[in-house]
Amino acid sequence: MLRRRSMRAHLTDTGAALAYVVGREREWLTDGVGRVAVHVGLLHAHRATGASHPLVRALSVDGTPPGTVIDATLGLCQDALHVAEVTGARMWGTEVSAPLFCLAESGLPRLAAEGVAAAARITPLCGDARQLLPTLPQADAVMLSPMFGTPAAAAPGFELLREVAVHAPLDHTWLAACLAAAPRVVMKVERRAPVPAFVTPHLTEVLHGKSVDYWLLERAGGAGTT
Repeated sequence: MLRRRSMRAHLTDTGAALAYVVGREREWLTDGVGRVAVHVGLLHAHRATGASHPLVRALSVDGTPPGTVIDATLGLCQDALHVAEVTGARMWGTEVSAPLFCLAESGLPRLAAEGVAAAARITPLCGDARQLLPTLPQADAVMLSPMFGTPAAAAPGFELLREVAVHAPLDHTWLAACLAAAPRVVMKVERRAPVPAFVTPHLTEVLHGKSVDYWLLERAGGAGTT
């Protein structure tokens, strides 16, 4: 549909909070002011950091990067693109929010066509990770990034993203599904976040990023460290 008025006016007329826009070259979500889409983001900075980044270190075993990784909370693909770029891993990403999945489904092939090789190694899947994980090949690691209560450094588009994200609580069923799909799980959490009781038996290490922590969880469990 051709649009002759501002997107904000269209949203006001229809009473909608957000619009999913299919443009000539890309797709995005907007509230009439800001927008979110799948893009390269900090990919170039992550490439420079390389294997020293705490997320990559958490996913690696004795310095050897993973060959296959599942991102169980794909979102806008930023973490998946980071890991695929730095490690060269083959990746699957599950996303239960239909709008976010559509952004990934359209955005990843576009980035791949633009020369972002990492995007071509990520396969997005729509649905609840707990149901999709058993259908996937056994992976080296699973990544989880639950929706934060407060964004790190007021991340751009965070509130807009919250409008379409599914805020299911991360409970023992999530962790059990992830540990069944891979021997290690890396969970990105808010800095100094309290460790839930169901996580404690599996927590083997906490790696600190600039504004977040990464919990390394393993099937065998072990003593948590900081």
